[in-house]
Amino acid sequence: MSPSRRERFGTRAAAALLALSACTSGAAFEYGDGDLEGHYFTYPRATGNRVIDSSIKGTFPSNIQTYDVNLPSNVTWAVASHHPQAGFKYVVTTAENKAYVIHPSTKQGMPATMEELVDFQAGGDQPPLVKHQGLNELPVIVTLPKAAKVAPLSHPVPAGEDVYAFIDTAGDLVLWNLPNNTEIGRLSGVNALPDGRIVRSINGHLRPWLAFYGGVEVYPSSCLLGDCIEGTRLLIVRIHPQLGTIDTFADVQLP
Repeated sequence: MSPSRRERFGTRAAAALLALSACTSGAAFEYGDGDLEGHYFTYPRATGNRVIDSSIKGTFPSNIQTYDVNLPSNVTWAVASHHPQAGFKYVVTTAENKAYVIHPSTKQGMPATMEELVDFQAGGDQPPLVKHQGLNELPVIVTLPKAAKVAPLSHPVPAGEDVYAFIDTAGDLVLWNLPNNTEIGRLSGVNALPDGRIVRSINGHLRPWLAFYGGVEVYPSSCLLGDCIEGTRLLIVRIHPQLGTIDTFADVQLP
């Protein structure tokens, strides 16, 4: 099966399994989705959904305000975020391991301004997870320590209060408590895609569910897309951020 067909199959399977998981989950633990608040990704939603608003239908509103910004020439990632009071902010990282926040003007016709995030700790090619702080504070990029051994292109996702999930250099799914700077959970032996996106369920009061691709194999036909590896398994797990446990709900071999 081609990578594109495999991805379509995996997406359908993930949607079905996540829906089933919501029906079979108990409500013994109260969590909520508060840990996602203020976090912004290089893709629109934690669920992996790229649909922003069905009313847009692939076009921008006629009254949209545009900005011209002189960016560094070597931008690697860009993240758009929105603070309830401060409005939109845009964060970009560069190949020189620098990061900048762009402040759009609140007045029509005025230029946007750009400010360096001097506290940014370089994460190599790691896609930035941006977190808004207070109204008058700059957003920050969630940075995991070198000891976590995050795979260079793994995108961390919130997985509980102050807990983040990511793929490490060994291909394992890892849960990390950032304030305590310690690993609290690990799912080993899954050989996850090093650049795969972990998608997160929105379950209200239920424990978070994560889905990702594992069973990495080499597919020469994929080399045209930038790398030669693809996931052959779709895994869906339920995590317990307080205990650090990871329970496998489904491990589907992709055709």
